[in-house]
Amino acid sequence: MTDWLKTHRYRLAVAALLIATGAMYSNVLHGPPIFDDIGYIKSNANIRDITDIHAIWHAWKHPARFVGYFTFALNYAIHGYNWLGFHVTNIGIHMVNILLVWSLVRLLFRCEQMRDDPLRPDAELVALITAMLFAAHPMQTQAVAYMAQRFASLATLFYLLSVWCYLQARLYPRRALPFFAAAGFSALLGMFTKQITITLPVAILLVEFLFVRPRGKGGRIDWRIVGGTGLFLLIVPAIFKFNAPAMLTIQHHSGSHRGDELYNMVYLMTQFRVICTYLSLMFLPVGQNLLYDFPASYSMLEPRTFWCFVLLVTIFAYGIRRVGSNRLLAFGIFWFFLTLSVESSVIVIKHVIFEHRMYLPSFGFFLCISAWLLKTFRSRRKCLAAATVIALTLAVLTYQRNFVWADDIAMWEDVIAKAPEKSRPHMNLGIAYVERSQWETAIHHLDTAIEKYGRNHAAYSNRGMAYFALGKPERAIQDFNRALEIMPDYQEALINRGNYYSYVKDYARAIADYDRVITLNPQAVEAIHNRANKYYQMKRYDRALEDYDRALALRPSFVRGYTSRGQVYSRLKKFELALDDFSRAIELDKENQSALFGRATTRFKKGDLHLALDDYNRLLELNPDHSKARALKRKLLSVLKQQSAVPSGP
Repeated sequence: MTDWLKTHRYRLAVAALLIATGAMYSNVLHGPPIFDDIGYIKSNANIRDITDIHAIWHAWKHPARFVGYFTFALNYAIHGYNWLGFHVTNIGIHMVNILLVWSLVRLLFRCEQMRDDPLRPDAELVALITAMLFAAHPMQTQAVAYMAQRFASLATLFYLLSVWCYLQARLYPRRALPFFAAAGFSALLGMFTKQITITLPVAILLVEFLFVRPRGKGGRIDWRIVGGTGLFLLIVPAIFKFNAPAMLTIQHHSGSHRGDELYNMVYLMTQFRVICTYLSLMFLPVGQNLLYDFPASYSMLEPRTFWCFVLLVTIFAYGIRRVGSNRLLAFGIFWFFLTLSVESSVIVIKHVIFEHRMYLPSFGFFLCISAWLLKTFRSRRKCLAAATVIALTLAVLTYQRNFVWADDIAMWEDVIAKAPEKSRPHMNLGIAYVERSQWETAIHHLDTAIEKYGRNHAAYSNRGMAYFALGKPERAIQDFNRALEIMPDYQEALINRGNYYSYVKDYARAIADYDRVITLNPQAVEAIHNRANKYYQMKRYDRALEDYDRALALRPSFVRGYTSRGQVYSRLKKFELALDDFSRAIELDKENQSALFGRATTRFKKGDLHLALDDYNRLLELNPDHSKARALKRKLLSVLKQQSAVPSGP
């Protein structure tokens, strides 16, 4: 038994690491959608039908993230908007990446160029420490706990898997063909998950030249490999129709600091400071933030920009210098800069800094730290002890950080504490309170958002919702109109204003606003459903049914749609169709009081009195104060009593 434990101790350690990873992220399992989770997942109608590949393909403005969206659609097909399933999937992806990091480092040590490396006897230890740090570091939380950033973690999985398969093919020629094919397929999946995978062919060539290719004159360049990997460099540009000028001339108003204008050179200079910020957070993960208030750099002569540039050039030059004496360290440095290059160079992105962008580059960083620890401590036991203490400390910080990810209010309060001058966190905190029906608190934060940035259309629209809920429709319509002055095609404000017009029984204006939303977005289910409600109130039942049918075709799991259509069918005395819709709504939401009331009342009208009584009883168990249900139940019991008093025959 002792020999078995000794032989398998590293595998057991990795298994324990995976269990610990699950524990680290256990407190985020029921976390709600935050920030981009709303647009990418919760409000994205394109992911609600796993069979509609066309819709998933067009879920984003181009198909470069098709695979990521397909996994969201798969989650939705299995468990709907049960956020536990989305989080479990993200954590599972992180666990697979931990295994790939561990296995990839072990494979690197088996390569030709590493045969005389001083660290080779400690290959298993280097692999384990790298995996431990990768698993436990709190900088990974944004790529794991943030559901929408599955794009980053899943692209990393395909990236690492492709390199791993390539190494398997090069190290074991007898099984080269299937592994080369797997490497290519994984690379293709990565290219359609996130654009960062464009650097994968260069990473594979880096592995080939640093580790695989034999030394000396016998180490000829295999141009088939160079050519094959080079072809993959064309995939992402092809997705963007080889429009390099458009990519390199992008300009944005900065989402990281109000008032900054970003173009390629400004973005590049800013990234020198951003990368140094990433490095400081990797060494000391204190002050993490979802939305940093990060001013742009407009000159290389700015002291911080200049010295960050000097530091980064020095690190890269050190990597070049160590190619001959410490290939692992050099590779880690090159990997870090290579995998950051897409998001931290000249291609302008609205937000200059996001922590999830470090998820893939962090492998190179942790590889360098592992090699440094072994060089520093020399003793395996001391090195492992030091690494374990570091990993445990990081794990505690990760667990603490995940409490913020587990609650949207906690998240936005955290952002406000660290970036108090930004408008967006106040707006998002206000929206979180709107969703909780805490109207006064919501208005307070939305007021602050508007004070900090007066042209905040989303803040006006949501504040209008809060005023409307508080019984202040005049204030509400002012805010809806102001939001639409700022952004005339803002769909949420159009829907909200349509709801206001419906409230004041101005159905023509309400329908006009819903029409505008549907013209802008033919898949706007809420607007289609609301317009159907107006037609129903106007007794235009044929038009109402057309819209309900359309809404349910777009979103087959739309509970309110079935309930509303059931009411129309019941009004038209199409009782069987009504009962089908009410039953479908109850199947989707077992505690849906509107559907239960509708089905009970329809059964009462149809004469199914005992079934109607069952529904009224079930409804009153859920809501004992439902006065209409209680009154109709009394009436139904009276009818049943009369029927039982009537003689059944001679």
